Amino acid sequence: EVNNVNITLNAFPTLSAVVFNDSSPASFADVSASSTYGDLEGVAGTVVFQWFVNSVNVFNQSFGSVANVTSLTSVFDASRFGVSDSLKVTVLASDGEYDISRDSATLTVVNTLPVASNVVVAPASPGTGQDLTVSFSYFDEDSDAQAGSLIRWFTDSVEQVAFENLTTVGS
Repeated sequence: EVNNVNITLNAFPTLSAVVFNDSSPASFADVSASSTYGDLEGVAGTVVFQWFVNSVNVFNQSFGSVANVTSLTSVFDASRFGVSDSLKVTVLASDGEYDISRDSATLTVVNTLPVASNVVVAPASPGTGQDLTVSFSYFDEDSDAQAGSLIRWFTDSVEQVAFENLTTVGS
């Protein structure tokens, strides 16, 4: 008598390396991470992106019934992190029988440079004995308060150090 035995093997699912949309994220912009789910048997799976800020899990995003060889992207809202925070993502995948995980690199949120614009020296055509006044607009994407702006005055291309950081200078 011949006995037939059927053996079904199930391999672990796979995840590609976690890729960020920006390797130097700023505090005012959302960050996204992507990974591709795979399963040798073609079994649909579940994928979870776990977002960590300074080693604390603060957000999870789950994707169910993920087909074989599907790229997934999770978006992490900028309101959840700030300048100098460390960001990391762990992606978990399950095919219903086996679970795997893949960690991302750790990113540090950068501080963006402020911008001084609309610089105006008034009056535009000063007369003898008139004071000069400078004004400008300040903007910082990180909402940092203005600090450390440097105002420098020049006469015939020579810096007038005595007037440094003054907004009004006498004639």
